[in-house]
Amino acid sequence: MRYFIIAGEVSGHNYAEQLKEALTHIDPLAEFKYRGPDLTTAVTGFVEVATKPGLFIKALNQCKREIVEYNPDAVILVDYPGFNMRIAKFAWRKGYKTLYYIAPKTWATREYRVKALKRHITRLYTIFPFETPYFSSKGIPAVYLGNPVLDRLTAYSEKEKEDFIKKFRIEDKPILAILPGSRLNEINYLLPRAAKIIERFKDYQWIVAGTPTVPIHVYDKILKDLPVRVVYGHTYDILRHAQAAVVSSGTA
Repeated sequence: MRYFIIAGEVSGHNYAEQLKEALTHIDPLAEFKYRGPDLTTAVTGFVEVATKPGLFIKALNQCKREIVEYNPDAVILVDYPGFNMRIAKFAWRKGYKTLYYIAPKTWATREYRVKALKRHITRLYTIFPFETPYFSSKGIPAVYLGNPVLDRLTAYSEKEKEDFIKKFRIEDKPILAILPGSRLNEINYLLPRAAKIIERFKDYQWIVAGTPTVPIHVYDKILKDLPVRVVYGHTYDILRHAQAAVVSSGTA
């Protein structure tokens, strides 16, 4: 089968990669076209969309064109509902199967999206057990696939732990982690607030999980001289070692 996968954020990209690996295991002949995270279109709400309408619409239209050109058997949408709900409507109108992985959290906010999900989504894949009966009760075909974060942490090997400690010269002190999100506006808003508690826990080593699309100077400007390290590309390692974590709301 041919799949067109869309993940608009770094966290979604990581889960999309896990999903592609699982699909390839089931179907070795599977083919993929992928649209990954782009900082210019990763927006969190109305205010930010309003400041980047041209870029957002451009990315939306480009995805639509590429879907038609690729003509997949199914379009897989990973999280990122502000963008992917629009793509779902388009794909449904074009007659494509629409599979949504990591369901929009309508049980917490924006329940009006349930109507569109019911109409435009062929099947919804959830990451929390309680979501499946919730969406099923709304008439939406839903299947629980497990939680990708928990699955990854559970599979964490002793060698991975040793490699991480050696590579980053981790001190023999308990770790506290900060995951301030993958979008620039999230980081600028949340990290200064999370940083306020660092000095209160001086017996711990603090590590911020850096996002590949956000340059180090963004973190340095906020953290300044605080005793904290920024480590890129090792979010799962950081979580696996941490005693506790300050985490932005979302899938991570």
